[in-house]
Amino acid sequence: MYDKLTTWDKDKLIKSQKLYEDLRALGFETKIAIHNDPAKEFDVIVSIGDIIVSPHNYLKKYAFYHKREHLKYVDPYNNYGLKHPFKVGVLSKKKVQAWLDYEIAVFEKQKKESSSKIEKIQKYMKKAEKAGFGWQCINEREGYYHTALIKNGIEMSIDIESLGYISKKIRLHYSVDASIESFISLSQNKYENDR
Repeated sequence: MYDKLTTWDKDKLIKSQKLYEDLRALGFETKIAIHNDPAKEFDVIVSIGDIIVSPHNYLKKYAFYHKREHLKYVDPYNNYGLKHPFKVGVLSKKKVQAWLDYEIAVFEKQKKESSSKIEKIQKYMKKAEKAGFGWQCINEREGYYHTALIKNGIEMSIDIESLGYISKKIRLHYSVDASIESFISLSQNKYENDR
């Protein structure tokens, strides 16, 4: 089954299996998922609940992180001022539990922030729709949307970006001949269209 793995992937598999066994020996209910789809990259994921634990990295430390892919509009690196535990080089029940508690606390804050931003953005989008804007989804997973509307020579464009920032721009949208006379008339609010 794993005979076509690269040396790198075999090493990752061995380290992940050892990590799985070590965490279970410490009393944690641990899962291991092996993804060996030839069309995709080989991966091994060791987790305790929703928290992924990575075996030794190049710093010889374990990494802990919460699955956050379903949260929209949050910075995955924001720890909200919470002090993270010391890095773990040798597993112990106390060290692992400290990281689990930390990751859960950060995740709860991110969940709250995500809910708040989603509510704010949905209200804004409905308000824009009532004004005649139609939304185009650029990236649904990240929550990135775009819309633009032109009325009476004025264009407004709105972008809702991946961290929930609403970017708004208003600019003139006139099509006139590019002459000095047109420029002077427009700049003095005296332009008259001959049509």
